[in-house]
Amino acid sequence: MFREFVASSGIHDYAAQAWGIDKRIISTSLIGDQGRRLGSKTSLYRANGRGDPRLWITSLASVAAHDQIIAVIWSRAQFWVVNLSLGRLAERMLAEPALADVLGDFVSEKTSNVRELLSLLRVISAKGFIRAPVDGSTAIGRLLESELGIEMNSRSQPDFKGIEIKSSRASRNRTSLFAKTPAWPESNFHSSRELLDAFGYERGDRRKLYCQIDGHKSNSQGLRLVVHETKDSLSVAHEPSVDGNVVVWDLETLRYKLSEKHDETFWVEASSKKIDGWEYLHFKTVQHTRKPIIAQLAPSLSNGTISLDFTISSKGSKVHDKGYLFKLLPKNRDLLFPPADSYDLTAGD
Repeated sequence: MFREFVASSGIHDYAAQAWGIDKRIISTSLIGDQGRRLGSKTSLYRANGRGDPRLWITSLASVAAHDQIIAVIWSRAQFWVVNLSLGRLAERMLAEPALADVLGDFVSEKTSNVRELLSLLRVISAKGFIRAPVDGSTAIGRLLESELGIEMNSRSQPDFKGIEIKSSRASRNRTSLFAKTPAWPESNFHSSRELLDAFGYERGDRRKLYCQIDGHKSNSQGLRLVVHETKDSLSVAHEPSVDGNVVVWDLETLRYKLSEKHDETFWVEASSKKIDGWEYLHFKTVQHTRKPIIAQLAPSLSNGTISLDFTISSKGSKVHDKGYLFKLLPKNRDLLFPPADSYDLTAGD
């Protein structure tokens, strides 16, 4: 995760760094208790031998102990290191001037974006039931994007000023977390076409492979999710060969995807009804989550809390692939995210 953070931020590229003595030194401020700010430095380097990416924060022990959680923030051309285990960040900002100084503008902007989106959603909710533009499972997302003025596309980044928006009908159906294509070179099957040919079924003039796969049992195609802890990977195995890898993902890639997609998320729920054959939707509630619990991803995949959908079909020679979708039941959201803020869109501020 740290490697992706420094690379995507343009801070440092470990992949281009020579092994051994080639070190990148970055000015660092350590934020301690009672507003203490200590000057330090961070070394980014690749160790001799195997070239493992490493970092060393000088004097880190002065502000954090073993097993405590720290945050590394990039601001004003330097790192700021904060001990998150000492208490709630918002409360500490009031007591620590240095921390308030570096985070104040960021927190203010994030709060403003949340309020803006909530205000827009309340305006949409006040319209009551709105006719969906299309029929089917995608209708709710397309309607909400249209009402918010968001252009429909296959974004990998959050929808609204850093906030991901997930909409669903008031039901017990799973909600998509993110989509991620398998690592084809490491897989035994190397394309959607090969998966469709091997495990698909005929439906009229189409061949389809629409199925849910999870970690606690095999589905009707004999497919099951398997977490390989020693390899830090996830695979779809085909019974009875549970150690196989029909397709495979690097778990670190999935952790990064989850973190990137759901840094801050609005889970919007709507009521649905049919009028003259058309679906009408009324957006009523929001659950606002921040920062998924990344360590819970692998256990959630293993025990069936998070499942995977194949959505592949073909007509003639053309293969349609709607993505490899990782999904979660709403009732299990608190297993993957800290407690959410809840909003009733039909009520006033």
